[in-house]
Amino acid sequence: HGAMFPPDFKTLDEMPDCEVRWEHCTVSAVDVHEVLARGLGGAIVPGDKADRQNQRFVSICRRCHTQLDEQPARAYDEGWKRRVS
Repeated sequence: HGAMFPPDFKTLDEMPDCEVRWEHCTVSAVDVHEVLARGLGGAIVPGDKADRQNQRFVSICRRCHTQLDEQPARAYDEGWKRRVS
């Protein structure tokens, strides 16, 4: 799962709303999801590596983050997960 806070955010109050908005979304983002998983070599923070990979960081609520793991086919289809190209 993603880091608790992206580097630019200091508190949960500064986190934007969940970008995924699947069923039962709690709206309040508490995680950062890496579209290219770190297990596949994806960058976990913004920077040169992330730029080279076209890595995308998504603000996400815990419930949607869990659903991305439980429904990987849907996550890939909708672009919330990406394979190494």
